[in-house]
Amino acid sequence: MIPGVALLVLLPLLLSPLAYLFRRRATLASFLSTGVALVLAAGMLWLPADRPIQVRGWQIILSEPVTLLGREMALTPANRLGLAYLFLVIAGLFLFAWRVSQGWTVFPLGLVLLSVLSGVLIIRPFIFSFLFLEVAVTLTVFLIQGGQTGSTRGALRLLVLTTLALPTFLIAGWLVDLYRFTPDNVSLVQRASLLITVGFAILLGIPPFHTWIVTVADEAPPAVAASMLSGYHGILLFLLLDLLQRFEWLTAQPYLTVLWTVGGLFLVGIGGGMALIQRRLGKLMGYAVLVDIGGMLLALEIAGPAGLTTALLLLGNRAVSLGAMGMGLSLIRHRAEGDTYEQIQGWGRAIPWATLALGVGGFSLAGFPPFAGFVGRWALLRLLMPEHRSWALLLILAQLGIALGLVRGLTALLTRPPERSLSPLSAAERSPEEVEAEPSRSQREPFLVVLFLVAGVLLCLGLGLWPQSHIEAIRRAVEAFTFHPSP
Repeated sequence: MIPGVALLVLLPLLLSPLAYLFRRRATLASFLSTGVALVLAAGMLWLPADRPIQVRGWQIILSEPVTLLGREMALTPANRLGLAYLFLVIAGLFLFAWRVSQGWTVFPLGLVLLSVLSGVLIIRPFIFSFLFLEVAVTLTVFLIQGGQTGSTRGALRLLVLTTLALPTFLIAGWLVDLYRFTPDNVSLVQRASLLITVGFAILLGIPPFHTWIVTVADEAPPAVAASMLSGYHGILLFLLLDLLQRFEWLTAQPYLTVLWTVGGLFLVGIGGGMALIQRRLGKLMGYAVLVDIGGMLLALEIAGPAGLTTALLLLGNRAVSLGAMGMGLSLIRHRAEGDTYEQIQGWGRAIPWATLALGVGGFSLAGFPPFAGFVGRWALLRLLMPEHRSWALLLILAQLGIALGLVRGLTALLTRPPERSLSPLSAAERSPEEVEAEPSRSQREPFLVVLFLVAGVLLCLGLGLWPQSHIEAIRRAVEAFTFHPSP
């Protein structure tokens, strides 16, 4: 009998050397990596956990725990949804990287990253989850750079802040162990709760620790940035929910409420205000993500299943919205050789499908109908309006800030660039190599890339018009949690 937990960790890890050997053959590497991620996602979503499954004479049981070096790894109904979400996000990245390169490291390191991030959610005790997270972030640094030799600010900020947060969880784990032997010493859990809150504030990007999110969105390959900003925060959310499920005393402390309210409001305000004045599409995407993270934290402040359902709905819709936006930005940045509003001027006419995907994904991320992001934002506004109208107003203003910033970017894309005035002498002095190096606006978008872009647009539209297709699955997952997110 093979424990399903072992397959989650070992299968991507064992196949990553094969993906490395195929790194110069994008088709083979992409299909291998995408297939592994989709098979694991399907297993998390549909395979039963309580009975063995026969696969070519082998028995696989998902609920069977594994002990490795004295540490237990086990699947729960709650972390199964988190793992399925992670696998689907990374599968989308692998598939898109087949046609639009995101760096040669994306396939082999992506599979290793799947293995390590799986360990984050399934290993016990929780301090080892954060050690696994540190390893995962170290690997993510190479994906963010993507073979680029330019700025390393985004990757280094992520690594430094994750390393800064790690001691808070290690000390909290030590305090929790002491509390088991001295349950009358309530001050131990109070200090542990404070340290866990501080650690999550750093990891989630609560100001002033938010700068890595914007820098990663600006510097990393756009599809990698979109996947990372969806998958990384998904792992953090499910890790936080798992801690709340296991430690009842954590929900009784006031620190997490402060994190959800103050941190969420700061993220919404800063993200919406800065998105309005941006002149780079990558940074605009990063500030839009800040608003979405802030909305997710505000949803967690609402007690009961409704708040948790809204938070998970926002997270899932963010992956779809960022996916469409990141794919469009990838092609725009590749063709225009940058993403400032001056560089992209007029390129929307040459690559209309990329422009459409960018616009649809951006408006969906801003929470505008009829796209996927509107469903979660509308649910959040309905939760906030009865008692927190000022919060709801701030969220609406932030959404308008993202939308206006996106309109400015789309206007630049669709505006004809000014004709360059060249004297006959300067024109004659240009070498054939310089003329050939100038990007051609008449070159069409590759057919397969257009299919990906259209699929992203349709997914944003479909989940916005028929939200019941995934809301019911989220509600079933919420039933696995018995705590109230707010005291």
